[in-house]
Amino acid sequence: SHGFAGITRASGRVDDRDGLLKAIAAPARPGLWRHLVEPHALAWIEDGLGVVSSVVQTRPPNAGERSGRFRNLHVFAQEDGRWRCVMWQVTQLE
Repeated sequence: SHGFAGITRASGRVDDRDGLLKAIAAPARPGLWRHLVEPHALAWIEDGLGVVSSVVQTRPPNAGERSGRFRNLHVFAQEDGRWRCVMWQVTQLE
């Protein structure tokens, strides 16, 4: 969404829309493997807003780096008949 408020990363860093798009275009950790462990489950929807939660497993390309599990929480808003992400939070799981 053009009204995307930001992504709060597991590290606590917050990126705005432009920062997120730049990170997608040029990832800081190229080759990082991501796998959806728990499918997207619609947690809540009301008045044109929806919340979706999922768990993603990561594995770095270098054997010496740690793998991780992360819960992703996305907030979507209906804009022009389409669902668009307006906020995203990532929390590292144990």
